[in-house]
Amino acid sequence: MSEQNGEGLVGTVVEALELIDFLSGKQWEPTKNKDISAALGWNPAKTTRMLKTLESKGYAEQTGDGWRLSPKLVRLAIDYMESSRDAAKDWHDFFTRFTGMSRNRF
Repeated sequence: MSEQNGEGLVGTVVEALELIDFLSGKQWEPTKNKDISAALGWNPAKTTRMLKTLESKGYAEQTGDGWRLSPKLVRLAIDYMESSRDAAKDWHDFFTRFTGMSRNRF
């Protein structure tokens, strides 16, 4: 299912990201291994290995009915947003300090 396996890309990383993309939005309905395999065009053994790898790093979790992404990805998103907000504030403070203008004046 790889959309692009261009030069310089690491195939396993691309596949792991495809799996994460596939599972995103399915938090309330865990997905069975066979359904993931069918959707991604992988054999079930490969799907299990990929899921177990994501689970070992805290990115996926197995429930009684299937697999879903873990809250660790939410934590990554929150960290990203917080660092972006902090960077924007730092830039605004720098700009104001050296120009004497506030962001609202330009």
